[in-house]
Amino acid sequence: MPSIPVTKRAVENLHVSASQFKSIRMKILLANLPSKYNRFMSDLKEGLKKCAEVVWDFEEFWKCENEYDVVHIHWPEYLSYEIQSYTLKTEPIPEELWKRTRDCLEYWKLHSTIIYTRHVQYPHRRHDEEFLNYYRLVTSYCHTVVHFADYSVQQFQEFYPEHTHIHHSVIPHHNYASLPNPSTQAEARKKLNIRPEHNVMLVFGDIKENEKEIIEKAFSYVPGDKKILLAPKWAVLRRKISFFDMPHPLSQSNV
Repeated sequence: MPSIPVTKRAVENLHVSASQFKSIRMKILLANLPSKYNRFMSDLKEGLKKCAEVVWDFEEFWKCENEYDVVHIHWPEYLSYEIQSYTLKTEPIPEELWKRTRDCLEYWKLHSTIIYTRHVQYPHRRHDEEFLNYYRLVTSYCHTVVHFADYSVQQFQEFYPEHTHIHHSVIPHHNYASLPNPSTQAEARKKLNIRPEHNVMLVFGDIKENEKEIIEKAFSYVPGDKKILLAPKWAVLRRKISFFDMPHPLSQSNV
């Protein structure tokens, strides 16, 4: 396992009495843009607040001023609005932005522990070498990468074989318990007309076209023949209908 840097804040925390120790709270920076529709970050912050001081502010990452025990990165393209804007373009990320990113990562690696949670392989909107390399840069400074599946560890190591210093950890994806849930399982199945013996696979959130094949493959591994896939935002491409003139019914009358 790689060594974890000892921060100034951690050293200061050593010089406290046993009675004071329980009151010490880790300070965590969530370096990510606000997410309006995805509750992952807000749920994570609420969960961590029970045992740590949590700041969710992407601008803090770029200031390189205040002290944090952990800097937690999620989607590298969401480190700033400027970087996000390049996921909607085809042009290269400016060298000045690469340098600023590198300088900030250098700072935080010296003053904190950088953790990256790997949600995706690369941005949904831009799959090219430019952002694969941007992900490579960001992850190269991380001490730990958190994954939601063993396959993600394998894929990460194939993408970035040079990142041998990183500690990998696999955890379950959280369950969005903050969403309203007024029904029991039996009540929900009755309302949706799903029989008790059916296995149900539920897919949350928006579904991109390139994700459909993965979902179908995962569904094929659900055991048994009695199974149902619930994917409310699975967009179905409909055929375009050509309109043509029809003679008015009265025009065909013999009156």
